[in-house]
Formats: sequence, structure tokens, C-alpha cells
Amino acid sequence: MQSKKTIFKTIRLSKFLFAGTFLLSLCFKANAQTNDLGLKVHHITLSVKNIDTMVYWYTHVLDLKLIRKSDESARIELDGFFIDMLQVKGSSRQPSQDLSTDDHMQAQGWRHLVFNTADFYKTYLLLKAKGVVFPQVIDEKNKTKIQGIFFKDPEGNVLEIRHIQQ
Repeated sequence: MQSKKTIFKTIRLSKFLFAGTFLLSLCFKANAQTNDLGLKVHHITLSVKNIDTMVYWYTHVLDLKLIRKSDESARIELDGFFIDMLQVKGSSRQPSQDLSTDDHMQAQGWRHLVFNTADFYKTYLLLKAKGVVFPQVIDEKNKTKIQGIFFKDPEGNVLEIRHIQQ
């Protein structure tokens, strides 16, 4: 029998996955159509401690495309969505970056970036082979409609891969 702690973690993770799915659907709609104001998602900006480490990780581990890079900034791209990185002198690490992937939603603000994948287990195994650490255990027998797992980049920013089965 599962412990209460395990059950609560499962419930909490389910809530996060539901919220992530909702946000992901909003992103897909934002890219597919405009709202009354004509808004579309273009990019997100990430303040980083080490531009070289982060660009390398996002381009070699996640296979995102490097568009441009200087000593203090970079732009990477995935299917028309851009991630700008800025190395700003005097910037500091946020306490939320030290939260576990289970607890990261306890901090306010943008919490994680979600990548959808057509083959969840293949992507998961490829990322593991590249050294990505996943704190959760994957149940390969799980046949739920939504599959997702959190992980962190080298500076503690939470990311997620997920697959929504049709």
C-alpha cells in the first residue's frame, strides 16, 4: 500500500500536469491564431549566470538551434519560438531555482517551460543518455492520456517534456 506522502505527491504532480496541459494548450492556440489584440507568442528571455554553458546545454542537450550569440546574449529557436539569454553583470540566482521540481510551483512567477514531444519515452531516454537528471520515476506501463516529467537546466530553471495522446 502506498504511503500518504506518496499519494499526496502523486496528487500534487497530477495537479501540476493538469495546469501545465492547460498552459500548453494556450501556447498552441496563441501560435495558431491571434487574439482580439493580434497578439502571438514570440520569445521568452532568460537571465543567465554563464551564457556559454547555457547556450551549449540548450543547443547540444535539447537540440535547439542557435540563431545568434555574443559575449553577453544569445538567441536560440525551436519552431518559431525564441529563447533569448542575457548574461547581466550583477544578476543573482533566485531562491526558487533551488526548489525541487515537485515544489517549484510554490514560488510565484513563470515556473517552467514545457516542450511537447510526439514520442515521450524516446525523448526521455535520449535526454537521460545526454546526462539530464529526472527526479521522478517514469512508469512505462502508465497509459494515461498525458505523459510529462520535469527536469532542470544547468542553472536550475525547471523544464518539462510531455506528450498528449490523441
